[in-house]
Amino acid sequence: MQGAWLGWPPHTEEALRHWTARNHRATLARYREALDIVATEFDDAMRQVLHERREQSESTRANNRLTASTDAPADVISQLILEHIDGVPLSDAEIISILRNWTIGELGTMSACTGIIVGHLAENPILQQELRESPEGSPDAIDEILRMHAPLVANRRVATHDVQLGSRTIAADDRVTVMWTSANRDENRFGTPDNHQPERNANVNLLHGRGIGVGVPPLVSHRWHNYSAWVDRDKCCINRRGHRVTR
Repeated sequence: MQGAWLGWPPHTEEALRHWTARNHRATLARYREALDIVATEFDDAMRQVLHERREQSESTRANNRLTASTDAPADVISQLILEHIDGVPLSDAEIISILRNWTIGELGTMSACTGIIVGHLAENPILQQELRESPEGSPDAIDEILRMHAPLVANRRVATHDVQLGSRTIAADDRVTVMWTSANRDENRFGTPDNHQPERNANVNLLHGRGIGVGVPPLVSHRWHNYSAWVDRDKCCINRRGHRVTR
């Protein structure tokens, strides 16, 4: 899913899988030297991908098949290569930084989403059937499941200026932790947070963030579309032990 969205070449899939495993091991061990090594490996691999993509684009232009940026491949890597900020194209370092953030962060998030959604549907066969009968409700239903059981627990941030939050004053440069799980289960906002109410909660669900930090809609779209197809398999049900049951 992520490879198709970002535009990874097929030959990078296995290398990225092994790189992710090494990165997780180094992170768990808090081994800074190993983290620096795997970070360098990722940067080198991404530079090669960017080089190949530019060569491909130049070759296509030479054959008069690529005449404008709007004719370029629609994947994210191609869009980042063509992106300009204030008339200046993104540097390789900037593109690699973006791809590193999306790769490391999103792999874990998507894995968590998969487990949460499958687990919740296994515990709620009535909801499974409802989504089969009304698949158009899948996007909101999945967002509501992930509101109830957060795939991303918290983010750490530094305040840029003084702010009053309720009875608490947060000063500029204070380090804060944003607990998304707590925010999305606030009884004052959601009433009974364990109740599955997608229509009621859609407008206040913080699953994808707010403001400049809002989540990426294309990836969300791919996610719910794939789960809708899975739920709609012919007379297939997932029971509480996670087993497929044909009825």
